[in-house]
Amino acid sequence: MEQHPWLSIIIPAYNAEQYLNECIASLELDSNSNIEVVIVDDGSTDSTASTCDRLQSRFLNLKVIHRANGGLPSARNAGCREAIGEWLWFVDSDDVVAPGVIPKLRKALEFSVCDIAGFQFESFDDHNLPNWQCAHNNEVKVDKIIGAYELLCRVYRGESRQYIWSYLFRKDALLIKESLSHSDKDSSSLGFPFREDFSLYEDVVSFEQIVRHIDRVALLNAVCYGYRVNLSSMSRRRSSPAAASGLKAVRELANYHVPESVLKDKCRMEMNLLFSAYKLVEDGEAFRSLKDDIAAEIDRRAKAIGWTHLGGNRYIRYFLFRTGLMDLIIRWRSIRV
Repeated sequence: MEQHPWLSIIIPAYNAEQYLNECIASLELDSNSNIEVVIVDDGSTDSTASTCDRLQSRFLNLKVIHRANGGLPSARNAGCREAIGEWLWFVDSDDVVAPGVIPKLRKALEFSVCDIAGFQFESFDDHNLPNWQCAHNNEVKVDKIIGAYELLCRVYRGESRQYIWSYLFRKDALLIKESLSHSDKDSSSLGFPFREDFSLYEDVVSFEQIVRHIDRVALLNAVCYGYRVNLSSMSRRRSSPAAASGLKAVRELANYHVPESVLKDKCRMEMNLLFSAYKLVEDGEAFRSLKDDIAAEIDRRAKAIGWTHLGGNRYIRYFLFRTGLMDLIIRWRSIRV
């Protein structure tokens, strides 16, 4: 491995034995000696730990952190502490990157003055490989450079997503200086970016905070990442603690100021998040208050947006929600699962 790799790929891995080898193979480490890979074994209970050790013995530019389980955001932060590359890429252990894309990304970003680089992704499952657009392109190019505020507007409008793995982050822009109000902090203290106090929508809150601390964003022209859709987990198990985390996250997002011109777009995004959290609340009187709180937040945003501006999908979901049909559908799906 080069002394100063241009890119650090951080891979949180929890019980990832089924897909981890495929993920690492997609990085083509034998021909990409100028990058490093940091796998964070997050307290796995299967054979992930031994798989990580075998991979570490094979590749000089791969290192492993074994630790007690702390969750995805904490694992990403642990990887940040070890990473020494100029750029950071957070790759999920069951996903893959496009063939030959890593040197193309370096060339695309070599002369770009930006803090984040966003790219396209392709969803796939165990029976269908990604349709790699960039494998057939001569190069990956910067389509445009936009400001951080414009990226947030794109996210609110649904034109860009908050998926952490669909961006490269310049390390010195990502690791934000911690508050120096505490006397035990010195000026070199770095704040690691991923919020560890959420079990749902941690990426959404972390992404909002990160983007509000950077300046310029490069949007690339190619599909560079393969996101695996795990068909066995399409029906998410209901969890009131997760729903409560989702409500907390949306309420925090609501505290971030935006101009009046994009307020309704932001409300629509938050409304989508609230609907998903609402579906996770378990049945029973013990969770009635939580369900009512989420319902009140949904109603508040619907009123702010106005019925005629909800958009087709949200209009239907809100109709189902207000008539009680959504609750019936949720219970029916729970019984089927």
